[in-house]
Amino acid sequence: MSDNHWQITYPQGMIKYVDFFRNELFQYEIYDAVVQKYINKYANIEVNKLCALGCGTGRHEVQLKRMGYEIIGVERNRESFPVIEAVFRENGVEPISLVEADFFDFELLKKKLKSQHFDCITLLFVPLSIEDTVKLVDIFEYFLKPGGLFISNQFIGYEEGFTPNITLCDNDYAENPLQKDLPYKEREYCVRLNTYKYKKNLIDWTAVYIFTDENGVVRMERDHDIIDVLLKDEYGSRLKSTNSSMELLPLYEVNEISTDANMPKTKDCIVAWRKKN
Repeated sequence: MSDNHWQITYPQGMIKYVDFFRNELFQYEIYDAVVQKYINKYANIEVNKLCALGCGTGRHEVQLKRMGYEIIGVERNRESFPVIEAVFRENGVEPISLVEADFFDFELLKKKLKSQHFDCITLLFVPLSIEDTVKLVDIFEYFLKPGGLFISNQFIGYEEGFTPNITLCDNDYAENPLQKDLPYKEREYCVRLNTYKYKKNLIDWTAVYIFTDENGVVRMERDHDIIDVLLKDEYGSRLKSTNSSMELLPLYEVNEISTDANMPKTKDCIVAWRKKN
């Protein structure tokens, strides 16, 4: 791992519990309507076919599929696949096609995606460095139709008066969204203890999950992410693609959703690039 590159991993068996909190805290229906509005404003072609990178547990993709988009998901973590399938069943939505691949492996992507080209490529809430996000823009230009969009999100910071050299802590509680019809005492639940260490543009986020597993044993697991915060005066310099075919579009600050979905002291924004005609 370097200051500009890091791996995204979850402890084995944890994807299901991570999804508890995504469902509990995030307003997908509202957020993905904002994404659709951005697509309609900036795409220079009719957008029908999407490629969703790092589709995780599929909650963004459920909403986008409901909007009528044809979607292929690219996800490297095989453990996510049954969770995605359960989320689509829960929502009564036809499943999307899934491809197991590391989206930085260009040759593997060409093999698995074959000759497919997309109207839009999404990379939503995948905690990569900004440099690696821009690298994906360069890679996926190959799979993007002229006039199409590569859409990501970033956290911009910080709140006025905040100095990023401290540690903050909070906690969350969430239940299994597939068990909402069960009596309260029978539902699976999880408690998450969060620690955020701020240093300049990076947030070092450690989350400790406390839950009862399928064998009735109380367990604790630790997850770690690094959040690369986009400082407002760095918008143009850090996000410029080295691929001359891709043009950076205006940033959109997302004020429509609850701040619970953001990293503390930051705001979410949509950052996108368009392939030139």
